Formats: sequence, structure tokens, C-alpha cells
Amino acid sequence: MDLNLPKARTLKRDASILKRLVAFILDLLIVNIVIVSPFQKVFYKVIDPSFSIMETINQMQASITTGVYSALFFIGILSLAYFTFFQLKIMQTPGMMILKIRVEGELTFFKALLRNLFILPFFPFYILWIVEPVHLLIRGRRFLEEITKTKTVEEIVY
Repeated sequence: MDLNLPKARTLKRDASILKRLVAFILDLLIVNIVIVSPFQKVFYKVIDPSFSIMETINQMQASITTGVYSALFFIGILSLAYFTFFQLKIMQTPGMMILKIRVEGELTFFKALLRNLFILPFFPFYILWIVEPVHLLIRGRRFLEEITKTKTVEEIVY
């Protein structure tokens, strides 16, 4: 028995700032579990958990080693690879999948890499930690999205 019901319609719109934020936090949790946690031993060599916050800061300033810098470098590169790979291959990260948002636009390897440079904790990339959110709040799109001519959208099926 065929009912001839109308097909579901899909509405595409820019993803809300709240959905983007929650997706990003979920992705950071995954990155923390998968990428950062294997490097914890390097950081525990520098930080004594029994110290107060001020003592820890003073200890870190005095004894930051090459191992810590190397760990931060690899964490940054692996985090960039995480975001770039998922957005390039399936147009969304696991956090974006959960919130049903995705990247839209022609995405090449270079564009996916450029789109995610804000992840790197090195100069000059950490300037993007300020530029990206401010640009998103003012213009409704991230700065690097405008450069790569991509956008983050959500699809609403009704």
C-alpha cells in the first residue's frame, strides 16, 4: 500500500555558535583521551602534584625541558591531523557528527589544513585563538572559514 506521502525536506543553515562550541569541546575531549594522555608522563616529570599552583608555575618556569617542548609540538601536530583528516574525509569531526553539523564547500587537503591551523599552540597560530572567536561573534563565520570559502552548516530534516 503506497501512501504517496511527501518526501522529507531538508533545510540547511549556518550552525549555531552553541552547537559549534559543544562540538569543539567534544572533539577536545576525544583529543585529550587519544592524543594528550599518552604524553602525560612527560608533564608529570616536570610537575609535582603535591605542590600548590604558584609553586607548580615557578617549578615549570625553572625546569621546562626539551621533552616538554617536543611533547607540545607532537600534541599540536597530531591534533591538527585529527581535525584535518576528519574534515577532509567525511566533512565532519566526531563532535560535529554528534551535533549533526558538517563542513560545506569544496575542501582540499590544503583548505582543510588551513581551516584548522588555530589548533596549533605556537606563535603566530595562537593569535587565532582570539581572532577566530571574535570574528565568529561579529560576522557569524570563523575567519579561516572565510579564507577557505567553506562554512559549517546544520541540516534540519522536517
